[in-house]
Amino acid sequence: MKPDKTVTFEKIASIENLTRAHWNARRGKTYYKAVQEVDANLNGMIEQLHETLMSGQYRTSPYKTELITDSGKERLVYKLPYYPDRIVHWAVMLQMEDVFTSRFDSCTHAAIAGRGIHTALKQVRGYLLNDPEHTKYCLKLDVAKYFPHINHDILKSMLRRIVADERLLALHYEIIDSAPGVPIGNYLSQYYANLYLTGFDAWLKSRNRYYTRYMDDMIVLGGSAAELHKLRREIEWYLERNLRLSLKPNWQIFPVDKCGIDFVGYRIRRNCVILRKSIFRRLRSACLRLLRSARMFGDLTESERCTLASYLGWIVHCTKKVRTDLFERYIAPVLSLLKTNKIIIKLLSEAKA
Repeated sequence: MKPDKTVTFEKIASIENLTRAHWNARRGKTYYKAVQEVDANLNGMIEQLHETLMSGQYRTSPYKTELITDSGKERLVYKLPYYPDRIVHWAVMLQMEDVFTSRFDSCTHAAIAGRGIHTALKQVRGYLLNDPEHTKYCLKLDVAKYFPHINHDILKSMLRRIVADERLLALHYEIIDSAPGVPIGNYLSQYYANLYLTGFDAWLKSRNRYYTRYMDDMIVLGGSAAELHKLRREIEWYLERNLRLSLKPNWQIFPVDKCGIDFVGYRIRRNCVILRKSIFRRLRSACLRLLRSARMFGDLTESERCTLASYLGWIVHCTKKVRTDLFERYIAPVLSLLKTNKIIIKLLSEAKA
């Protein structure tokens, strides 16, 4: 593909686009003081940001960092001010999202509109069901500290292949060079991280068609363990040579029918899909807590309803017998105590779908 000429710096920095970016970035954050300040003087602050961008004076603000634990992993999260940085990132993505996603292969699923955990799960399950002979073994691997190890020069060279506008490239470079690697927490980072592996995706799919990626977590299926051991060595070579990345040493090759595949929160087998144990434990604990709340107050708060709907979202992608069992044991007792009939009907219809 040739670099895209339709997306320009002027479109991104336009008053109209920056205003749209603010309305998108503020969703769910209207209680932020910074958001309220922009709302109170919207025209003036958007005009000021427009002039800052057009004059070439925009520079990324200093980051605040926070070390968090996510699913047992420590991650350093970078945070930028709402104004001007989050608005600028949204302004870029409003114009560039289609340019990015048109380059992403169907094998990758994280942080892409219309894709996600459910499409990754469906793809792996499809491989298992459609070709049992060539999916007997699984290679499961991921990249060591992926986001912090993304190389800026390589990422910039990839951007030059998809962006024609020099001023827009300069804006991307400014954002990329504002922190080591690609900072977890930036809105643009998930797109940069997906872009960084697009060449790898094409290379790997030319060697094995049964490949699925969820950001840097990868599943490759094959007909024999020897085949996958050879492919794993080739993957290590490619990542180190072309992307300056390395695999985590905890990669695994195992028989699918004996072990099942632990991926995107599920244990996937040919004949069934169940929740990962850690997800199941959280679901059980949350539903017991919600049951106590519903018994005490006769209803749930909006936040509690969202929690219930979230876990139902996990359940609906399990196979029917598992889905029915989980729903009847944990979701239905909570629903039976709710005063609001609309949510009961909605949840029941989703569970039976």
